Amino acid sequence: MSLNRLIVIAIAFLALAIAAPRFLPGLLELAVTAPAAIEAAPLPAVTPPPVDRDLQPQSGLGEPEKVGRLAGRTVVLRADPRGHYQTEATVNGRTIPVMIDTGATAVALSAEAAKRVGVRPTRRDYTLPISTANGVVAAAPVVLSEVRVGRISVRNVQAVVVPDGALGVNLLGMTFLSRLSRFEIAGGELLLAE
Repeated sequence: MSLNRLIVIAIAFLALAIAAPRFLPGLLELAVTAPAAIEAAPLPAVTPPPVDRDLQPQSGLGEPEKVGRLAGRTVVLRADPRGHYQTEATVNGRTIPVMIDTGATAVALSAEAAKRVGVRPTRRDYTLPISTANGVVAAAPVVLSEVRVGRISVRNVQAVVVPDGALGVNLLGMTFLSRLSRFEIAGGELLLAE
């Protein structure tokens, strides 16, 4: 199993633990056992940090495909040859490459990408254990002021920052997707609608 696949699975379990209490009223406790048998805790409430407007956009996180057809506030992306939906997202006003993953319920950014978008957790902020192919790492729960794909924009998105080297690609999971009016996959295309 590839490193990226294990990371996606771990983040999916983490996001499920985060989202379940919100969508299942009356649920008192949720324990998610990830491949490394860790327990994930819900993200604590965090205030969105101010956006660092002095940052300059940088390249180097890969070559994602550009956003596909736009019609109003609908975005259609084509799958790449491996079946992944990669594009660029504007996070806190800065563009970074991302993979949209309906199986991951959290938005996850590498520490490098987080710096690019003005989010700089301190060492003390890395308190949320998550399982990766490299073992258990501590992630920093954060709130992103805005995440935009094409003309679709979502504000105050819960996310995690993962230490560099632990995440092969930035992920847009369900903490972003669940805030849309709909999303669906059909015929090798992913439709997002605000």
